[in-house]
Amino acid sequence: GCEITELGFIARHYPFTQRTGLRKSLLAACESERDKRDLKAVWELCVNTVRLGPQDTVHDCMDRERGSYLGDVGWVAVTHGIITRDASLLRGFIEDAFNQTPIIDTLGAGNCCHLIQLIAEYPLIFLRLPWFSYCITGDKKTLLKDYRRVCAVLDATARDYEVNGLYGQVDKWCVVEWPKKYRGDYDADLSSKDGIQPDTHIALNMHYYRAICAANRMARELGLPKYRDEKEVGDAIISTMYDKKRHLFRDSVVSGHTCYIGNLYPLAHGLIPDETFRANGEKMIRKNRVAAVNEFGPFPILEYCAKTGNEKALAWALLDPGCWLHMIADGATVTWEAWGKDCKWNTSLFHNSLSYAGIFMADVDIKKFLS
Repeated sequence: GCEITELGFIARHYPFTQRTGLRKSLLAACESERDKRDLKAVWELCVNTVRLGPQDTVHDCMDRERGSYLGDVGWVAVTHGIITRDASLLRGFIEDAFNQTPIIDTLGAGNCCHLIQLIAEYPLIFLRLPWFSYCITGDKKTLLKDYRRVCAVLDATARDYEVNGLYGQVDKWCVVEWPKKYRGDYDADLSSKDGIQPDTHIALNMHYYRAICAANRMARELGLPKYRDEKEVGDAIISTMYDKKRHLFRDSVVSGHTCYIGNLYPLAHGLIPDETFRANGEKMIRKNRVAAVNEFGPFPILEYCAKTGNEKALAWALLDPGCWLHMIADGATVTWEAWGKDCKWNTSLFHNSLSYAGIFMADVDIKKFLS
């Protein structure tokens, strides 16, 4: 017998004031008015996600896991900081991560967790975040503090895992791409045998290489000598995993297989042995687009397009009909965990991480962030 006369909600989230808009040059690169409308819709999707998603910290999904992961979720804190020009959430995320070092000096997979979860590439992805923080704040005192801590984590990583310039014999889980079906038959044994993953593979080593490059970029800004020569690691990767005949990187040191995700990272991170590899990598992107990967692969695609300064290519990637636009067409008002509800058996329909597209759309000097 009740009649509902009013229905209301309270939205509670981290303080949010938008101070950065969509980059006009990216909008101008669109080929039609419809593309412009669609690009604005993708931008609003990302903005709305980082407006409503972050709480006292930033999590992956709001309805299930609520993991504050150093890998994909760290980019959400960056996105929030770029759009608001307020790095406080990002700084909290960075401090929480480095506060793990007395427990595990190579860092765990996430912050604010009751158990230590170990994922090999997550700390390496995280080590790029202090540079992004500096690009927002311009605070060199904090950059110096972060630089010393980044070097300490890399020192511990080299101590435990580096052999002849390669990151291998891992006692941590490797994701590579998620869900598994988006790995493209990635040919590396990621199972744990006696606590060790046996294969030395390209995706993990590229994250290691890029983390060293990030430390060197910080050192250069501070007027300090390089942390170490990244060429040592880069040459080791090329000599063991680059197929000179096919001009593509193989999945691991023992595999002859090449795949999409395994070549996106060298392309984005500038480990380009020859121009034929660059051409092959770009051909892969044109053929597979963004929808062939899901959680991690879109980032290097967007990063490569942004680094080349090709706004048309960047807009083309963001407007892949199988990605952010697919979510919107299916009713999304915030980003999901995957491109569609049927892409994963428990796809979260409020998952912050893919809002990182906003990093590449915002009206900032994106090349400085990615340098």
